Amino acid sequence: MSKEPNETEQDKNIHLVVDYVSGSLEDFGNEMRRVEVFGAQIAKRTQLFIRTSLTILVASSVMLVFMIQDMAMVMGDMLDNMNQMYSNFEKMSADMEVMTASVNDMRVSTDGMPVISTSMVSMADTMGGMTQSVGQMQGHLQAMQGDVGGISGDVKQMSQRFTVMTQRVQHLGGNVNHMAHPMNNLGPLEGIFPP
Repeated sequence: MSKEPNETEQDKNIHLVVDYVSGSLEDFGNEMRRVEVFGAQIAKRTQLFIRTSLTILVASSVMLVFMIQDMAMVMGDMLDNMNQMYSNFEKMSADMEVMTASVNDMRVSTDGMPVISTSMVSMADTMGGMTQSVGQMQGHLQAMQGDVGGISGDVKQMSQRFTVMTQRVQHLGGNVNHMAHPMNNLGPLEGIFPP
């Protein structure tokens, strides 16, 4: 009988330990369920974050593909424009060479300008002298006109005198004929004087 209270005490201790362990296990199970709920929530949030990130990544990739395609088209247009610009630069370079050649030709052509200027001054001086000479020539021509007028008058007078002289010579010829007429009537002398 003395052992019964000890067994009961042991049973109580065992029950207490079992109750404690059972309570601890139940608390551990509750904690694990709570951790599992938190893990599920975190997994859902992580899954939502991953899906959102993947969606954004896919959308960004699609936009990036379109942007790269658009950039490639723009780059193609840019290359065409640069080729056109290069061609225009070549034409401009050729035009500049022509302009440079023209400027050089102009420089060569204008090298003679000082000589021409000197010649023009000399020509102006010569023209002044020529003007004076022409003025003198005009005076001489007027004097010559007067002289020619005098010569013309003299020629007219000479012509009139020749006319008078011709008339007198003719008259003299008539007188000679008239004087020779009696001689012609003489017989033997008839052949000496013409009729």
